[in-house]
Amino acid sequence: MTVNLLYLDGVMRGGATSLLLLLAIFFIRDVRSSQTARLGLALALTGVSYLITLALPAGFFRSWWRVPIQIVNLAGPGLFWLFMESWFRDDFELGWPHWLALAALVLPGTIQQSGVLLPFSGDLASLAGSVAVVLGLRSAIRGRTDDLVESRRRARLVLSLVIGVIIIAVTIAELPLRHWPPSPLWRLENATLLFMLAATVTISLLGWRDPSAITRPIALTIAAEPTISPQDEALLAAVDRLMRAERLYRQERLTVSAVAARVGVADYRLRRAINQGAGVRNFNAFLNQYRLDEAKAALTDIKQREVPILTIALDAGFGSPAPFNRAFKEATGLTPREFRAQAARAGS
Repeated sequence: MTVNLLYLDGVMRGGATSLLLLLAIFFIRDVRSSQTARLGLALALTGVSYLITLALPAGFFRSWWRVPIQIVNLAGPGLFWLFMESWFRDDFELGWPHWLALAALVLPGTIQQSGVLLPFSGDLASLAGSVAVVLGLRSAIRGRTDDLVESRRRARLVLSLVIGVIIIAVTIAELPLRHWPPSPLWRLENATLLFMLAATVTISLLGWRDPSAITRPIALTIAAEPTISPQDEALLAAVDRLMRAERLYRQERLTVSAVAARVGVADYRLRRAINQGAGVRNFNAFLNQYRLDEAKAALTDIKQREVPILTIALDAGFGSPAPFNRAFKEATGLTPREFRAQAARAGS
């Protein structure tokens, strides 16, 4: 019975390793140009390391060189969080705060692996991993209603929940593990869960029919000339008239559904029209185009020269200064203050 369990464990572990290596090859294609691909590659290789580590003999876990390998394995949940952030958030930029957060997630497990005996260090490591998984799920679900790429919007919920449940199950299964080697049954359960995880990600990334749900979020490429049908072009023109006449973009928490109801179409049709016609993948980014047009007009208006920039931003529909400043700098290459000063010099 034990031999059969170990054999099945090897089959599952080998299958999961093969799938993760296939994903790694897939991500290598865009690794130079895409932050998402780099994170995906790191996550896939970390998964391979974890799979192999659990199949090593007991002597490995008494060696000093296990520590750096185990630290790499501990980074898996944190890399999952960053990968989901990068995949589903078009404006995500990896920075030092994310690296600090990743280090904080890995720290409890690192202390445990180094041999320093601290109370609850093992439980803290598992908790840190679960927190990272929850953050990854939050990244996928947050903003789902504003996603204009229909296939990616569906993937947010289905794919993310499957991945999250499996990773949490793996993490919880490790909680009672206090000795090595674990039982063959535990190893088989672990390998099966990891195979399901690898299969889910592989099928989702390689099997999705809509390229915009995969290639574009990974490579972050933008079509030079968006294509749109005559019907969707007319729909987009109707939305444009509505936005400019009633300034709907100023409304707080305006949704795709609300605008679709105003123009009398189904949500998916409006998503498609905006995505293909306006060349954006997020509804908030679409609204920001109108908000920025209003803000730029106000900043160049001599009569509004004494109006605070914050007031202009809030009047245009931005909820706070940070997203306004970020969107403005991205669109114009200037801060709002620099833009106003430049307009003042040109008008003098």
